[in-house]
Amino acid sequence: MESNDYNKNWFVVGFDLSKVDFFSPTIYYKHISDYIDGKWVFTYTMVFKITI
Repeated sequence: MESNDYNKNWFVVGFDLSKVDFFSPTIYYKHISDYIDGKWVFTYTMVFKITI
């Protein structure tokens, strides 16, 4: 696959938690599919993000 071709898919699902003082926490699950060396490679990640 050429380097300029589309070769990554993302799927993200999550939710925002209640705001605490100045912080807004978010929890989400991220599934990434990469096309590397002629095959699909999958990565799964659980993310905890804090926005100030």
